[in-house]
Amino acid sequence: MPDIEIPLAPPQQSAESVVRLTVRLVVDALGFMVITPLVLCIIAGLAALADIVIRGFRTFLDDIGGAQNTFISLDIDTRLLVTFSAGALVYLAIAAAVLLVARLRRGPHWRDYIAWKPFRLESIYLALAAAGVIWGIAIGSVIEAWYPDSKNWVAFPHGVAGVLASLILVVALGPLCEELLFRGWLFTALRGRLGSIATIVTTSVLFAIAHWEKTHLYAIAVFPVGLLLGYARERSGSIRATTTFHGIYNLSGWILAAFAGK
Repeated sequence: MPDIEIPLAPPQQSAESVVRLTVRLVVDALGFMVITPLVLCIIAGLAALADIVIRGFRTFLDDIGGAQNTFISLDIDTRLLVTFSAGALVYLAIAAAVLLVARLRRGPHWRDYIAWKPFRLESIYLALAAAGVIWGIAIGSVIEAWYPDSKNWVAFPHGVAGVLASLILVVALGPLCEELLFRGWLFTALRGRLGSIATIVTTSVLFAIAHWEKTHLYAIAVFPVGLLLGYARERSGSIRATTTFHGIYNLSGWILAAFAGK
């Protein structure tokens, strides 16, 4: 693959092209917002139907009535299992929404809309992954020293089911969903109008904002990771590369959390 192109100036844009891009992004985003809850409702409906068939309608109604108290009364590992499983379903629903919008937009060429393409593994990607892991470890130590309460940001489960659910969410579904959104859909749309640097920085800023929390520290920590992911996306032209890199980065954090017993 050729090296990343760094244009001296962004392409000239007409007001009409900017408006078209804005409308396209807004319409797509509205599509995500409509489709995601619909997918979640379908999943919840199927789960409820299965529960009714297995245990009966009366038991189902009783469980619905006491759902909040039931959740509070659960032990911590079971609550974490429920939380990670719910998060996994949300990520699945968002990914399904992005894929469906891409399919509706481009038909058989939907892969081009989100850059879902094969890529050739190069040493540069291994170097990027290593840099991301090193950065994650280093910045995690700095944040923990600066803000000790950050140790409570994530609670790590101890039951087998909870561990598997957290692994699937953090290492597989999270990276896949976020890459579909930021380096797939958004990056592809912006790259057709902006230069590579502007696109990488813009998507990285939005990626960091998506990880915002009350201290702002985590958003600052993931911004450089977004830049590395953006470079990998620009060089490879594929979110398969960035999803792999993102998964490796998250896996390193997951392993550290597991050993720390969080």
